[in-house]
Amino acid sequence: MPVHMLGNPCAMKRVKGVAEKSKLAVIEGCVRGCGGSYRGRKLGSWSDIAAFSFNIFKTITAGDGSALTTSKAHLHRHAFTFHDQGHRPLHHGVEIGSRPFWVLIFG
Repeated sequence: MPVHMLGNPCAMKRVKGVAEKSKLAVIEGCVRGCGGSYRGRKLGSWSDIAAFSFNIFKTITAGDGSALTTSKAHLHRHAFTFHDQGHRPLHHGVEIGSRPFWVLIFG
């Protein structure tokens, strides 16, 4: 998990190289690098998942809160179900009772 600090980006090309070689996902900490870029690409676009915080003491504030971004559908489902007590994102209704996420992790 590379973490950009004070607007200074991590060496994401090297991080991605190590991750690909080791078959690891990259979670990019963009809390202190909002709006920054590395080699012409915005921070947060280099990784499998990017994390942003909107706490009052961070670069971009909204009082509190945070966001995760990803372009991968399966990671979106996992992040959503983790945040929503194990429920899948239905987008058209409410899932009650079934929590398939825990089966995916522990099953």
